[in-house]
Parts: sequence; structure tokens; C-alpha cells
Amino acid sequence: MKNIIKTALCILTAALVFSSCASAGESPQISMYDLRNAMIQGVEFGDMTYVSSSDGDAEKSFGYLSDMDYSKIESFFMYYASDGAKSADEIAVITVKDGEDPAEALNSLKDHLEYRKSLYRNYGADQLPKLERAVTVSRGNCAALIVCDDNSAVRAGFENYLKQHSS
Repeated sequence: MKNIIKTALCILTAALVFSSCASAGESPQISMYDLRNAMIQGVEFGDMTYVSSSDGDAEKSFGYLSDMDYSKIESFFMYYASDGAKSADEIAVITVKDGEDPAEALNSLKDHLEYRKSLYRNYGADQLPKLERAVTVSRGNCAALIVCDDNSAVRAGFENYLKQHSS
């Protein structure tokens, strides 16, 4: 019986030690897939493509979204219209490793948005109003770009998910 109690106490102690290993300023690991799902819940999209930092060619995909140094990136995702000629819909989130870099991530998303506006001015002017209403927002170590018909609902999903999953 004593061995069982000792073993249980050792397991409990180990669990407590491992669960407290993150430093106080460190942000918790966020699932980009779960964050995306929280953001799009209840919002209608057409055919969309999802790419993220968990993909094999993640750094290459990230290069389309941002010119930030990829070594600063904790994780990211892009969820964009599969047929860009029909829709400018896009949601992108960048999570940075360092608390100093969220502003840089947000600015890179703003630059990406300006680039997309310039493309649509020439090749899809009907989607330009959607791009003009786009939202860029940051919270903690995350920055987001939201381009869709219901920006406020997607933004609320972003903020609520991060509020629930921050320490």
C-alpha cells in the first residue's frame, strides 16, 4: 500500500512540475486549426483552402503572407478563397514567439492587405469593397487579417478563442 501511495505522489509531483515549466511571460501554445474553426463558426464561406505552419512547405506558404523573418514565427494559418477570381475572402493569423514582435506581424498583415488591394484594383474590382472593409487586429502574441462579409463575427471568434485560451 505504501508503494502505491509513494508512486501516486511521485506521479502527481511530476505532473505539477511539468505543467509549471512555462515561464511567466510565455504564451500558451495555440492550435491554429482550432482557432480557425472558432473564427469561422457560423459564417458562410465558399470553397476555401487552408494552409498552416504544420504543413511541410510552411515557410514557403508563409512567404506569400508576410515578409517577416520566419524564425520569429511560432505558428500561422491562412484560410483563403480557392478561386481568388470569384472571392477575396481570406483569414490569416500569425503567432509570434517574442512579445516584442506582434506589432511587426500586424504591420506585415497590413502590407499583405495593401498588396491584395492593388491586385484586385486591376483584376477583380467587384471584390475591392470587401478588401476596403478588411480588419486587422492583434491580441497577445497573435495578429490577424480578416477579409469576408461578416468581419465582426470572425473577429469576435478570434478574440473569444484567445481570451479563453490565454493564461
